[in-house]
Amino acid sequence: MALRGRTLLACVLLVFGCRRRAELVAGRASPAMPARDASVDADADAPRVEDVAVLPEASPVMPTVSEPYPTEPPDPICPKFAPVVRETQAAWIDGVEEAWRLEWRCAPSDWANTDTFMWSRTGANGCFIEFGEKGDLDLVRARPTKPEERMSLTRLFNPFPVTRPIAKLRRWSHGAEGFGSPPRWAKVKASPTLSALELSDYDHDGRSTEFLLRIAEGGFPHLADPPMVGWPCEEPDVLLVGVDQHVDKLHVLGTADHPTTPLPSVKLSVWQHILNDPSPLEVQVCSDGYGCDPLGGPAIATWYVTFDSKGMHVTRRLYAGFAVKGKPYASKVL
Repeated sequence: MALRGRTLLACVLLVFGCRRRAELVAGRASPAMPARDASVDADADAPRVEDVAVLPEASPVMPTVSEPYPTEPPDPICPKFAPVVRETQAAWIDGVEEAWRLEWRCAPSDWANTDTFMWSRTGANGCFIEFGEKGDLDLVRARPTKPEERMSLTRLFNPFPVTRPIAKLRRWSHGAEGFGSPPRWAKVKASPTLSALELSDYDHDGRSTEFLLRIAEGGFPHLADPPMVGWPCEEPDVLLVGVDQHVDKLHVLGTADHPTTPLPSVKLSVWQHILNDPSPLEVQVCSDGYGCDPLGGPAIATWYVTFDSKGMHVTRRLYAGFAVKGKPYASKVL
């Protein structure tokens, strides 16, 4: 019995000695800590705010496909402002003739919509290459008795937010005589010049005050419906730029329901269908495999477009599967 008692006493002394030694070592390694409140100790096991995972908000059924485009001037590409006019067109608004022009802020450089690796592929498949210019681009609106209005177009060409944007415009018609690595620019520039400022009435309000800005020649635009990487053989991605009855200043057009929210870029043929058909129509903007619905499975996306006295209305619809049939499972008014 006495032996058991001595053994128990030795264990207690050993534990006390170890704890005391640890406290002394800690005291030498760091300054003395103030006494803690008992209420703090009571909550010691509670999770801290920074340890609690913040769950993202539930994503909507219809993913967002539009966001405001930046309007501030881009990072300077031109060391000195020395404007070069690319093209000028007349626009009639309320009986007043205006002069619209695409203007480089300084002399542009030559540009083709493919690189050396793609030359053989492009020619072999019967596709074509766009030849043009690149630089810092503005859209300028000159009106009688009013100051000029200037809109920077360069940032609309920005493929990735971390890269410096640069505008690229086609200028010369394609042709086999220009093929080469690098291109035979003397022959390219001897070919006919193409227009980049073709004003038309895409929103069917009776005024030809909009044009299609080709922001990617089958490439990767800043914001598209859907966002995708393309090849030179594909249709260009375009934005609708101009003025309308809701916003009387140069901008990327929205709809009558959201006039200050820019419509996303789509393929050129989408706006060609809308221009040629003022009646209600539904046009496909993407098919399965191109991210029509990032939150779901195979889908087809369309724009359902109507017009009335208030302007143009667009509803983006999603159809399940590989064809437009049945009822859409999601829709969003753009």
